[in-house]
Amino acid sequence: MLVRAGAVIPLGECESTTDAQRDTVRQWQLWPAEAVTHGEVFDDDGESYGWPQGNALWLNWTLSSSATRIDLTIEKRGDYQPAWREISLLLPAG
Repeated sequence: MLVRAGAVIPLGECESTTDAQRDTVRQWQLWPAEAVTHGEVFDDDGESYGWPQGNALWLNWTLSSSATRIDLTIEKRGDYQPAWREISLLLPAG
């Protein structure tokens, strides 16, 4: 798989389902670059149409990296509470 430097890839362990309560694990694979990158991760229950009213989760992230440091800032928006309660961060080997 080719990944753009500075990317964040959200991962989960749940099989394809609309049962949001089974989606209890969230991981973010970080691919640092010596730069500042931005992005947004969206999550909702997979069934309702509540996102226009804010019933969803938007996580806006900023990844700032150098040769010696990685900073990740996350800003949350929306009132949806997913089944997962924490995000594990993964880095490439090396």
